[in-house]
Amino acid sequence: MIYDLNKIHNDPFKDKQFDICIIGGGIAGITLSMYLKKSLNILLLEAGGEDFSIESQEVYKGKNIGHEYFELDATRARWLGGSSNLWGGWFAPLSSIDFRKRDYVKYSGWPINKTDLDPYDKEARSIVDLPDKNQSINYQGWTDIIEESDKNLNGFKFKWSSPPTNFRDKYKSKLVNRSNITCYINANLTDITLSDNLSSIKKIEIKNYKGALFNTNAKIYILATGGIENARLLLNFNKQCKNGIGNDNDLVGRFFSDHPHFMIGSYITDDHISKIFSSKKVEKRYDYRITFLTPSEKFQKNDKVLNFGLRVEPSLKAYSHTQSFRDKLKDVVCSNDLSESIVKKFRGTLDCWTDGDIRISAEQAPNPKSRVTIGSEVDKLGLKRTILNWQFQKIDKTTFKKASMDFAKLFAKQNLGRVKIDDWVLTENAELPGFPQEVGGNHHMGTTRMSALPSEGVVDKNQKVFGMDNLYIAGSSVFPTTGHVNPTFTIIQMTLRLADHINARDIRV
Repeated sequence: MIYDLNKIHNDPFKDKQFDICIIGGGIAGITLSMYLKKSLNILLLEAGGEDFSIESQEVYKGKNIGHEYFELDATRARWLGGSSNLWGGWFAPLSSIDFRKRDYVKYSGWPINKTDLDPYDKEARSIVDLPDKNQSINYQGWTDIIEESDKNLNGFKFKWSSPPTNFRDKYKSKLVNRSNITCYINANLTDITLSDNLSSIKKIEIKNYKGALFNTNAKIYILATGGIENARLLLNFNKQCKNGIGNDNDLVGRFFSDHPHFMIGSYITDDHISKIFSSKKVEKRYDYRITFLTPSEKFQKNDKVLNFGLRVEPSLKAYSHTQSFRDKLKDVVCSNDLSESIVKKFRGTLDCWTDGDIRISAEQAPNPKSRVTIGSEVDKLGLKRTILNWQFQKIDKTTFKKASMDFAKLFAKQNLGRVKIDDWVLTENAELPGFPQEVGGNHHMGTTRMSALPSEGVVDKNQKVFGMDNLYIAGSSVFPTTGHVNPTFTIIQMTLRLADHINARDIRV
């Protein structure tokens, strides 16, 4: 059943013990509750309601002191279903190289391999309503072009995507009807009490938005509140561990990563390519016009770069272009600094000389200086708010540069046209762009990273917090590295694996 803790007058947790307590009713939390054994008595706590509310969303407010980033209360959905309520549906599995240690990427390497997650591929597809066969969006024009030229594009290959799945809409009735699941909305985790030896959770404190406090206990706890919130909560709970729970080695909150999303250039197409586009029926939806290209492992290793995805985005103008390649090239060469600056400022809204844009969505190298901490300001629940310090390293900028330069060379070599790379990409010490660029993917990762050793991470290969007997963490905060694709598919694969691990545990008292 689903109950609203704001409307509860008596203590619903009195004299009750649950087998499993899942904190967070988003993608990871709901998936876990569905795939744990039905013989387990499960408590699912969602901090928000069934729909958006300012009261709940405001708790996510925080401060950013690093690279320009989104307002923190706008990057996640704090109601049932979590950020699946905002999700656009673009995702794919991580690549094998994303799991491996790379000598040119410090702190890289997972304690598991891609093969450990592959068995969950089919079920993950079912969860997000993806057909068994990859169904790439109908990339109008580019599919034909790629097939006409080298299919591997000298190290670049095609990627796929999917429609979104809203977990609240899909699973609400199942949460209501599953007799072993008790779900409370507007139920905020506000404190954790550990055992005397600090090796397990004894009880947790829950607060509603009216200020009422409740205590409950379970045999196993799973924290699944998101890549920033997982770290913020652990850092706040410091009454017994002065640095916060799981933070003996000062790693909780470190290695915060997102996928940098930047415009890196524009292109014009050759005459024979323009003819292909002009023969296509125009689909005005943005996501139906883009093509994802990603590098091969050989490309990454040879150039010592991170993984990335190039989004090649034809403008609507490309489908009705009458100007010849020669004239377009002349326009580019003759454009003065003033006109170029105007184009950059209004690109996407003006009918300018380009046939399209090139954006990058890249892996971010693990960086301990890129981190989540807490400040002195508190939210309405009494918890200290987030301070985010998003930082980049030299290899991140090198990846942007190599990706754009090699793609530009390829574009010309394949007689597709010409690419103009933006100045900031090529300039050695130029700062990375801020708004109005897209900046990032709103993918919060790395703040409670998985590792083989407690000196290198917060959770072990089974996502259990080092030094704790009954606390696990779910979601992308456990990713040691990020690849370049949206994390949703990998989150689901890992959550199914976590469910198998917990189902195999003997949790009898």
